[in-house]
Amino acid sequence: MNLRSVFRQGERLLKKHSPEILTGLGLMTLASSVVLAVKATPKALWVIEHEEIEQAHPLSTKEKVKVAGKLYIPAAAAFIAGSACIIGASSIHLHRNAALAAAASLTDATFKSYREVVSEKIGEEAEKDIHKEVAAKKMEEHTPETKIINLPHGDDTTWCYDPLVDRYFWSTRNVIENAVNVFNRQMRYDMRLSVNEWFDTLGLDHADLADDLGWDIDTNGYLELTYDSRLDKTGKPAMVLVYTNPPKYIGL
Repeated sequence: MNLRSVFRQGERLLKKHSPEILTGLGLMTLASSVVLAVKATPKALWVIEHEEIEQAHPLSTKEKVKVAGKLYIPAAAAFIAGSACIIGASSIHLHRNAALAAAASLTDATFKSYREVVSEKIGEEAEKDIHKEVAAKKMEEHTPETKIINLPHGDDTTWCYDPLVDRYFWSTRNVIENAVNVFNRQMRYDMRLSVNEWFDTLGLDHADLADDLGWDIDTNGYLELTYDSRLDKTGKPAMVLVYTNPPKYIGL
């Protein structure tokens, strides 16, 4: 590995972790400013007291600042530098989040355009069949043993598969349809809801990062589901949830 490659890798690491580095530097510098201020205070008090003795009268606040203020310059400089580091870290985070939101928006717009063209070319029903095939293929690639959600169930329940987070659970179509209606009714008030809030409505456990994904009335609309029936790898029949209106990034 040549020296140039080492510098490039170092530069990438610095850019990647710049918010953490700036935050750490900012906190250390702010702490240093407190230490410097504490150390300067005894000397400042001595200088003020000495000046008052010389002038034979108590100094005003303005005079005290004029006499002893310069002793706090290092502490003030450290405080300003620390604040600048933390503000810089926050600015980088905001910029990255904005870029992520823009990328997610672009992806969503591209997918929406693609879906409209596909629907026009092959028909709406055929387009729905493609969604079902994709969900079924995802289901076939995984076995249920490690993904089961053991909800209470009886004779009228169905083995269900959710491709969003690759897991199986017991429920009924009526229960799921009612959950869709409750979820979409809540959407009218909240305007946007996350995938984890959808799982709450279904009675399922939360999933990682699912707070940042969901449905927004103004962009991707209400939650829409269709269903397909497939056999899992063990030969057990399961009802596959097909998200015809998939969630998008709503983290900002």
